Amino acid sequence: MRKYRIPIAAAVLVSIVVFLFAGCDTTKQGAPSSPPTVEQTYQLLQTTNVGYPPESDPSYGEFSNYFGIFIIDLFIMVANMYLDPDAFPWQGSDGSYSFSYSYGDTSFTVTLTVVWDSGRGMWHYTLVYDGTYDTGSGIEAFNNYTLFDLYAKPDGSEGEVTFYTFDSTSDYLSVSWIKDSTYITFTMTMVSGTDTYNITLKETIPVYNETQGEYVSESGIIKIEESGVAEPTIISWGSNPPSLS
Repeated sequence: MRKYRIPIAAAVLVSIVVFLFAGCDTTKQGAPSSPPTVEQTYQLLQTTNVGYPPESDPSYGEFSNYFGIFIIDLFIMVANMYLDPDAFPWQGSDGSYSFSYSYGDTSFTVTLTVVWDSGRGMWHYTLVYDGTYDTGSGIEAFNNYTLFDLYAKPDGSEGEVTFYTFDSTSDYLSVSWIKDSTYITFTMTMVSGTDTYNITLKETIPVYNETQGEYVSESGIIKIEESGVAEPTIISWGSNPPSLS
């Protein structure tokens, strides 16, 4: 399992990137007049993509193989489906949205709440799962289980998100990010059993490249540290890649 966890962690990081860009309002000062709706978030998501190195850069193959293009596309597809009002019957208003599903022994309600945290100057998103789920080997019951907590400034320039797992309260994925006019930097920590991963990704804001057929970041760097592994994995690209120091 160890060999597969790092690529999966990176793919999850990508899915978080997708959600963060999609979920943040663009108001620059103070709290927006009303919480973003699921539909507004979904519409913003349609223009959200991941930046890759230029194909001409020697690191393109290593970077693409590390993340796994298929995995990235899969997470983007799932994120699109999840927020698609035609795929999931989200109901509600004023920062409280939910949908319910029932089939066989699986019956649950997912609720997304969005409230303004004046102390932090951020929107606070909470996704809660309540009900039962048929895993195929048994029925799991969850009582208002928090899937994630997300804090984001209205302009999306800064925030943090923590994801939890069904299996263990000690396993989690936490990401903080800072975005300026040139770069966006993510710092991720994932704890899975006795394994800990720290991943830092810093890249220029991606722009669509028609020739390459992908969104491209002209320069960037990713650093992956894994418990039990002495040397981190570092991949950088561009003529003047950013520093992580």
